[in-house]
Amino acid sequence: MSREKLQRPLPLFNRTYRPRRANHYHDQLNVWCDRLGTPHIEFQTTAFVDSSTGRPVYEAVPIFPRFDVCRPLDDYTRRRASKPRAQQASKWALRRAGLFDGIIRWDFERAFIGWTATPYVYGNREPLRDTRFTGRGSSIKDAKEDSARRLLTEGLCVIS
Repeated sequence: MSREKLQRPLPLFNRTYRPRRANHYHDQLNVWCDRLGTPHIEFQTTAFVDSSTGRPVYEAVPIFPRFDVCRPLDDYTRRRASKPRAQQASKWALRRAGLFDGIIRWDFERAFIGWTATPYVYGNREPLRDTRFTGRGSSIKDAKEDSARRLLTEGLCVIS
C-alpha cells in the first residue's frame, strides 16, 4: 500500500461481518471486536419513563472508535526481517512511549532487507451519534442487545 493512499482517511475494514443467528447480537459484537483485536464496544445507557405506559425504557448508545480520523505514526515505523517482527517492534515502541496500540491499521512495505511496519492510529472512542444505532429496550441488557443488532445488521461492522 503506498503512502499516498494512506494519507486520507480509510475505512478500517472492507467486508461486512455476518453474525450467526444462533447467538446473541451482543456476544457476536464481542466476537467481531476479538477478530479485529480491538477492545469490546461499550455502551452509554440512559433511562426514561414512557409517557404512554408509565414503564421505564432504556436507551443504549454505542461508544465506537472514530474511523474517519486516520493518521500515520511515522516515528514508530520499524524494520525487521519479517512482517510480524516489524509489527512487534513497532508495538513495543508505541507502548514504551505510552501510546495506545489497540485500534491501529498497519501498513507493511517490503524493504531492501526485510519489512517495515508503520502504524496508523484511528480517533478516540466516543458515543456514536447516529440514531440508527441507538438501541432501546425494557432493560439495560435489552437496549444493549438492540444496539448490537443494529450495528451488526446495518453494515457498520465490517472485517478485512
